[in-house]
This record gives sequence, structure tokens and C-alpha cells, in this order.
Amino acid sequence: MNGVNLNKLIAEAVVLGGGKHQCAELGHDWISDGGRQCPRSTDLHTPNCSQTVYVCRACGWEDYGEKGGPGYHDCFITGPCSFACEES
Repeated sequence: MNGVNLNKLIAEAVVLGGGKHQCAELGHDWISDGGRQCPRSTDLHTPNCSQTVYVCRACGWEDYGEKGGPGYHDCFITGPCSFACEES
């Protein structure tokens, strides 16, 4: 189990135990924390494109494009990621 999954389980346990966890109640407060190679990139299609990596300011959870997170949304829901990716 990685740290991201552990943090999620801890947050859920706090809420189930009657406590309040900001992210479980209000959602994560995502900010950009760099980037990684775009999962849609190939040698022939946008080889220099990158995907934003997000981190939650409140709990430190990192999103590297997992389904349901903001990185996935950028690339697969509203994507392609950006005009720069299309042009690269």
C-alpha cells in the first residue's frame, strides 16, 4: 500500500469514527505541483507533452492522473491536455 492510499484510508476512518476531515467533507484543495510525461504521449503523437501533477493543500494527497482525479480529468475528460500538447 502506498502513502496516497494510506492517507485516504486514514481520512475515511476519521470520518467513520465521528471526526471531521476537511477533504472527506469538502473535497481536496488541489494545486499544481509540477508535471510528468503525458500518458497519452507516444513517439509519434505529442512526445513532449506533460501532464500536471496535483497535490492537495489540506492533506498532501498527490494525484498523478489516477481515474477520478484532476490529472485524469485534464487529459481524458476535457483533453487533450492543452494546445501546447497538440502543437508539440
